[in-house]
Amino acid sequence: MAEYTSFRLLMTVLAIGLLAACAAPSVPVASTMPLTAPVDQPTVAPATVPVQVSASPRDPGVSGVARWGTQPVPDAIVELRTGDWRVNPDAVLQSAMTDPEGRYFMANTPAGDYVMCGLFPEGVQERSTCTPVHIEAGQDTPGIDVMLVRTVEAVSPAADEQASATPTLSWRSFPEAVQYEVFVIDAGTTELVQHKFVTDTQFTIQTALQAGRTYDWVVNAVAADGGLLADFDSRFAVQP
Repeated sequence: MAEYTSFRLLMTVLAIGLLAACAAPSVPVASTMPLTAPVDQPTVAPATVPVQVSASPRDPGVSGVARWGTQPVPDAIVELRTGDWRVNPDAVLQSAMTDPEGRYFMANTPAGDYVMCGLFPEGVQERSTCTPVHIEAGQDTPGIDVMLVRTVEAVSPAADEQASATPTLSWRSFPEAVQYEVFVIDAGTTELVQHKFVTDTQFTIQTALQAGRTYDWVVNAVAADGGLLADFDSRFAVQP
C-alpha cells in the first residue's frame, strides 16, 4: 500500500508540473540563423522576392567589364570621372583595377551623373571611350562596361590640309586588324558622304567632294571577330 501511495504521489507531482508548464506564457525563442550572411558566403533570398545581386558582399557600387575589341582586359585601370574631365585636372573621383577576367568593382561611389573611363594596363588611355553612368545613393549600378581603343596613325591628308576633290586617304597598318571601316563626313552639315569597308590601308574617294568644303574622316581598325581595336579621326578641306 505504501508503494502504491508513493506512486500516486509521484504521478500527481508530475501532473501539476505539466499543468504549470502549459499555463506559463510563451516566450519567443531567438533564431539561431545569423541576421546577415557571412562575408564569404552569398546571401540567399526568398524565391518570391526579386533581389538585385551586388558585386560586393557588403557595399553597393558600380561594376562592369573593361574590353579591348571584344576581349576583356586584365589589370586595366577604370576611373570614375566628372563630366568635365577633359578640362578638369581633378576630375578623377575613384579608380579600380580589373581582375583576370577584366571585371571591376568600385564601392561606395558618390551619387550623381559621371563617366567611367578606361586605361590600358600601362596607364595609357589613348582613344578609349568613356561610358556615361548615373549612380543612385545606396544602390548597385552593374553593367557599366568600358571600351579601350588604341590609335591608328593617319598618313594623308594631314590634319587641316587642303586636298583634291577625289583624295586618297591613307593610314598605317594596325596589328591584328583584318579590315578598316572608313567614314567621310561633311563637317558643316554632318552628312555621311562615304562609308566603306576596305582591307587595304588606303581608300580613294570616287565621287567628287564639293570644292571649298571641309570634311572629317574616320578610320576604324576592325578585328576578325568584329571588335574595334583602334581608330582615329582627322579633317581636311577641299581645294576651292
